[in-house]
Amino acid sequence: QTQLATCMMLCVYDVFDEKECQWRLHMNGARHLFRALSQRQGVRSGNDFLMTWFLYHEVFGRLSQSPDQTVCTHSRGSATHQTIQSCIDKWQIIGSIGCSMEMLGLIDAIDNARISHQPKSKMSPHMYEHKAALERQLETLKQHDSGMNSIGEDPTCQTAATAELYRLAGLLYLHQVLPRPDDQLRRNQNVEAAFSLLRSMKTCTSPWPLFTLACEANTDDRRTLLLDVLDRMDETRKIGNVFSLRHIIEQVWKQTDLRSKPLQWWTMFNLETAGPWF
Repeated sequence: QTQLATCMMLCVYDVFDEKECQWRLHMNGARHLFRALSQRQGVRSGNDFLMTWFLYHEVFGRLSQSPDQTVCTHSRGSATHQTIQSCIDKWQIIGSIGCSMEMLGLIDAIDNARISHQPKSKMSPHMYEHKAALERQLETLKQHDSGMNSIGEDPTCQTAATAELYRLAGLLYLHQVLPRPDDQLRRNQNVEAAFSLLRSMKTCTSPWPLFTLACEANTDDRRTLLLDVLDRMDETRKIGNVFSLRHIIEQVWKQTDLRSKPLQWWTMFNLETAGPWF
């Protein structure tokens, strides 16, 4: 566990300093050590914080990889799923990541669907059913804080608001990955709900939901709001991945403005150049 913790500290250092380019090397080492620990001690490694730390990087790290690299790590998805499912309380919000382990598992499942589904191909009946199941899970997801208060009971709570932003971003990501014409009304409603929530928050320090929401920002006022949130995030966090995140968002907006069709951001450019932005 000491070696795994060391690898994860190096991964975090790479996130803090956008000039470092060793995140994948350190993450591969952490992945190898985590698998070895799981084989010796069962699915759970015995350290909840370390497990959460690793899974956060494992799930979101695939969004900073090229398609070939993503396919290589896709085969490890079942182990990630098993580890998340082994959590005692999957619905409790974990402050260090901003959402529950159940929410993290749903993001991982959507990302697996992105890898499996060919962007230009027709959605198969199996994939359609899979999407419907994921959508139901996201729509009914109830996350709670350590005091067992449902997020709906205190919408002003920063922890609750961040977890809800993750849930709405999960629905948007699902529609981005597996789009259907009849989804547009629900998608618009989720976009409006997410921006309304973001306006009510004092700050947001979770990069992934902001990026997912930025992919839906097609008006100047929404883009200005997101840039203001990024400025506040930079003041709060003071780490390199905020710069990387802003750069990627601006590139997405440029590509979106040049196209007449919805942008599938993961097919447009090489995210490796930016390093880990999550």
